[in-house]
Amino acid sequence: MLLALHLLEAHCKYRLYTQLVSATEDQIPMLFSIPPDIGRPFNIETVNAPDYLYPFFGGIKGYASDNADIGPGSANYIFLGGTEETPLGIPPVTGENTFTAAAGVSEETESSIWTFSKSHNITPRWINTDSSTPTGYLGYQTVDSQSALFFTGDTTEFSKKYPGAIWIYLLFVPLLS
Repeated sequence: MLLALHLLEAHCKYRLYTQLVSATEDQIPMLFSIPPDIGRPFNIETVNAPDYLYPFFGGIKGYASDNADIGPGSANYIFLGGTEETPLGIPPVTGENTFTAAAGVSEETESSIWTFSKSHNITPRWINTDSSTPTGYLGYQTVDSQSALFFTGDTTEFSKKYPGAIWIYLLFVPLLS
């Protein structure tokens, strides 16, 4: 099954994704195949990435996070931006990405973070440095007129440290013809 979504061409100054909308015929989509085994992580490759060198819609460690781990009890977060492809099933690696290219700050990344559920939810599954895979909660935040999509492992802790997040989810809705 092939899915098309559109990532708006507008990106924040750190070249991170700011919004997702459903694709229409005149928009350049991102495409990915839903793996036959539900719940298995996969990559999403974009056609309109913020930078063609980093075509994967992946996770980039948040620059204000203490480390590359997310989960209960932590306000750490992961930005969504353009990344290089990273190996499936391993913790984050230091790699090239849109944030590092724009800000000059090296951050760890993962590209194969997406899972598809039987209920058609598309959710991020980050692998921590200890190989644990906490639940990821997607959010949207604007700070100093810069917006970004991100995910965290604890919405309460994140909201205490960074108030104002809007919690979102991605749901695949098949079109009937």
